[in-house]
Amino acid sequence: MFAYNFSLALRSLKERPALTLLMLLAMSVGLGLFVTFYTGAKNGSDIPHGDKASTLYLVQMDNRELSADKIERAIDMPDTTYRDAVNLYNLDMPAIRQTYVMRTWATLSFADNEVRPMQTRGAATTADFFTMFEPPFLYGSGWQLAADSGDSQVVLGKTMNDKLFGGTNSVGKRLLLNNKPVTVVGVLDTWHLSWRLYDRGYYQGYPHDFFVPVQYALNHNLTRDTRFDCWQADQPQSSRFTNQDLATLQASECGWLAFWAELPEADPAQYQEKLHAYINEQKAYGRFPRELQTYVLNIVEQMDFLNANYGEQSSVIMALLFYTVCLLNAIGILLAKFIRRSKEVSVRRALGARKSAIILQHTLEVMMLGLVSAVFGLLIAVLGLKAMVQIRLWASDYNARLEDVMPYFQLDWGLALQAFAISVLCALLISIYPIWRLCSQPVAGYLKSQ
Repeated sequence: MFAYNFSLALRSLKERPALTLLMLLAMSVGLGLFVTFYTGAKNGSDIPHGDKASTLYLVQMDNRELSADKIERAIDMPDTTYRDAVNLYNLDMPAIRQTYVMRTWATLSFADNEVRPMQTRGAATTADFFTMFEPPFLYGSGWQLAADSGDSQVVLGKTMNDKLFGGTNSVGKRLLLNNKPVTVVGVLDTWHLSWRLYDRGYYQGYPHDFFVPVQYALNHNLTRDTRFDCWQADQPQSSRFTNQDLATLQASECGWLAFWAELPEADPAQYQEKLHAYINEQKAYGRFPRELQTYVLNIVEQMDFLNANYGEQSSVIMALLFYTVCLLNAIGILLAKFIRRSKEVSVRRALGARKSAIILQHTLEVMMLGLVSAVFGLLIAVLGLKAMVQIRLWASDYNARLEDVMPYFQLDWGLALQAFAISVLCALLISIYPIWRLCSQPVAGYLKSQ
């Protein structure tokens, strides 16, 4: 009986190809767009740094002048000043380890000009950064604590190591950083982060090409590629702080460094208490004139905020609404397709066919429609994701690299299987009313009218 109903369902799909194709198109396009936007949102909302995300805390303090506007959200809090970063780093704070980070730019090259000099983005930080954030290493490791004093050492990103050294182990080799010789101590493996939080850049698809000790960056006056949140007295010259007036910047109340602490899990209160004690001590020197306000938030808490306010949930909701409209249109098409079969169904029922057989036949039909629409929907999603990659590259003026953007628009097998399940389930749901209408036709009255 199952095989018979299956053959009837298959024949029914072939009888009216225009209606079948129209329904497949409606369901496939809706599903394809939904999967496209859902994939981007899902890949961009993954919490970076794995199990350590709940123990890595961004430390923020309101050191601004009294005339500054009140801050309601942690994301609006300025970065840490140089003197506070150094003080906290050297204080006996209740943290496993601490670090601070600044963004920078530099030119990487060789003395013999064997490789064309390349302008690259990087980060200046301390040795503890690599232990705290645990980037994957392909070769070597981060520098030792002693190198924080300003040693000429560098950790390269995988892409940059591929360009400079052809992907070979470059640990111990030398290159030029802004025409100054540095030694490679480590090479990172591919390090994909949904959001680059550690420097408060909040970028997606822009991994750093190199890492150097922050003291080295200051000693050699590497470009400070960051925002300077300064008091009014320092505002006129803040534009010069990018590569000038370092001594003034270090002594100023300008916030420009992202400060991080690794704390025992779910225990930020003790750290915040010590932080408040430090701020109160600084108030005696005329600093921190405003009411005490600090944030000590871990990566999980920051991601919750970013996903809620800056994620792609709105686009997912729009795609879901579009898919819903497509399904509603599919109900109308399916109803028209089934009602035109009323004569055939009435004859079958008059000859003794049960309602269950009629329902089984048409359920099998919509399940096949759901499976086929899932296949076409995934094909549309794959094309849509490729288009999204190109749009992201175009939006970045092609400053982003293809290999860095691709992971945000990668369709995985788990999501593909979910798409199949969603497609079949939705096909079954939209078929409930058309099948009920078809089986509710009065057999005797319909045959008599014929």
